[in-house]
Amino acid sequence: MSKVLFTLFSIFFVTCCFSQVNISPNILATPFQGDRFTMTSSADVEGTPLLFDNWKTGKIILSNGQVYPLQKLNFDASKLKFIYSIKDTLFEMQDNVTQVRIDDERGGPGSANEMVFRNDLLPGKTYFVQLLTNGKVSILRQFSKRPEGENYTNGIIKETRKYVLHTSDVILQDGNIIPLTYGSDALTQLTSDKKSEVEKYVKANHLKAKKEDDFLKIINFYNSLP
Repeated sequence: MSKVLFTLFSIFFVTCCFSQVNISPNILATPFQGDRFTMTSSADVEGTPLLFDNWKTGKIILSNGQVYPLQKLNFDASKLKFIYSIKDTLFEMQDNVTQVRIDDERGGPGSANEMVFRNDLLPGKTYFVQLLTNGKVSILRQFSKRPEGENYTNGIIKETRKYVLHTSDVILQDGNIIPLTYGSDALTQLTSDKKSEVEKYVKANHLKAKKEDDFLKIINFYNSLP
């Protein structure tokens, strides 16, 4: 009898051990997996390194083209990494994720105004940037969020270190990265081969090149021209 009990106990022990070994730290199925992520925070810094105040819905696209929807997405702008939350556990996306699309809260999934991020656009770089326009002239936005300032008080005035977000937009054209300053000079240089068509479009729609949104609309129109 004791031998039987010992055998049963041994089988139970081995089974438990193997089940523990096979437990994945990620609860999503392969091939989309992520690593556990711990948010870097400091009690003496106001704010967070996250790009979005509220978590976003969206989807991720793998290098093999597979698509996975996610309900809670955010971007750590200090580490330039996308993270997602499942049952209050944070995960960092692995290298097989090449594209992240954040839903437009007004237009819903697939809206033309969704935010598109890619990590395969900047030559020699693998961090995520936002794709603002795509075509003959692609405009990319880079993010950086770091603590700035200092903690100081004299009893009357109090200063606190804060996370501050910075963005820089660049042009990707013919494999070259060019810093972008919104305005008529940049627009003329980028669209000189379609000058008359662009000028007509700008005039008809009452657009101003120095306004960022207008500039992007003009470039999208230019990209649509044959």
